[in-house]
Amino acid sequence: MIKEDNGKMFGKWKDEVSILLYEDINKHISKYVKKIDTVGDYGGANGLLGKSLKCKKYTVIDYDESKKDNNNFINDNIITHKGEYDTVVLKLVLHYLKDIEIKRMLENIKAKNIIIVQFVNSGIDLKIKQEISKDSNEKKKYFRTKTELLNILYDFKEVDKFDYIVTSDFYKNRLQIDTYLQHKETLLILRKNNDN
Repeated sequence: MIKEDNGKMFGKWKDEVSILLYEDINKHISKYVKKIDTVGDYGGANGLLGKSLKCKKYTVIDYDESKKDNNNFINDNIITHKGEYDTVVLKLVLHYLKDIEIKRMLENIKAKNIIIVQFVNSGIDLKIKQEISKDSNEKKKYFRTKTELLNILYDFKEVDKFDYIVTSDFYKNRLQIDTYLQHKETLLILRKNNDN
């Protein structure tokens, strides 16, 4: 288990940013999922997203088995996973992957509908994010600007976005680090629909 991820308690923190990222955003994602869909939640942790979806079948694909909180959990590497789903959701995972890993993963996904939810930063806010990340024990992260992300995901359409301030409470809960730094961030919902 990754210490900062809190296993089955992942995403259940009660600061304002965590509520946005791990609860509220799920309602927005559900707008793009049909009742007849099978959904693969890549890097889906303990499956919080599944509680907001009305779909035929929901499966979490994650490498950290300590997060397993339901029977529909596959312990696998999302980059090479070979499952077939109507919809694949990648929520807050791309900052753990290099550009080439994202491209390889997308080549392996067999789905009609792909939804990506990812935060982006720019300017001084990106520098602050990188600085705070150095204090964490998590593996290296690949923070991106909106332009950098869209250069990788050039065939995705932006369907929604949310601007917010990441506070010190979030870092205390999520990464168990104290920081006085806070910064602006934008959460993007991107979609690629292969039905069209």
